[in-house]
Amino acid sequence: MVAIPVFISISSHSERDIPNCLNTRFHPARDDEMRRYLGRLPITYTVGMDHGRSDVLTNLVTDNAVELCSKYNLDDPENDGVAVITVSHGDGCEHFWGHMHARI
Repeated sequence: MVAIPVFISISSHSERDIPNCLNTRFHPARDDEMRRYLGRLPITYTVGMDHGRSDVLTNLVTDNAVELCSKYNLDDPENDGVAVITVSHGDGCEHFWGHMHARI
């Protein structure tokens, strides 16, 4: 089995929680109550698809936002007062969000 974390950025979930649940990197002193995979199927936990390693998520989010925005012709006087606002969240991701917002 191959497990690929799909997060916008590296986080405790991708670095600690998921590897612990998959039993690929377990820290019993810190996570002794966490349920973990005990099956026989070997697991390969890959590098995540975060913004530092792949444009897949960036392109997906940006393309969807641009498509939604294109439904409104902002140059049309009938759409006066229509605004497009993008909102994002994520600690430690300010650089990523800034680039994504600029692309949109």
